[in-house]
Amino acid sequence: VNIAGEMSKLGLQPGEVLIFLHKLSQYENIEVCGLMVFPPLCKTDEDNLHWFHEGKKLFQLAQNHLGSEFQYLSMGTSQNYDLAIREGANMLRIGESLMGVRI
Repeated sequence: VNIAGEMSKLGLQPGEVLIFLHKLSQYENIEVCGLMVFPPLCKTDEDNLHWFHEGKKLFQLAQNHLGSEFQYLSMGTSQNYDLAIREGANMLRIGESLMGVRI
């Protein structure tokens, strides 16, 4: 989910998520189990927390519609994973911490 609606990123806009998930539910061989949220690059923890909080709200809204099998919220990177966890992320993208900075 392109949570901030940035033109430089792909992904669903927040207002499209429930409609898209409803359409996917019509396909018996597709099982959606969570969201991956892409917030903008932020300079402050407060700004990061704002976008992670918005991601969590969207995740909870979707979970209310899809049930407990919709369980994964991926947001946060090596630079801000602690803030993402604080806001409910249970999957992280921490490749730089594990593999080093991409060249």
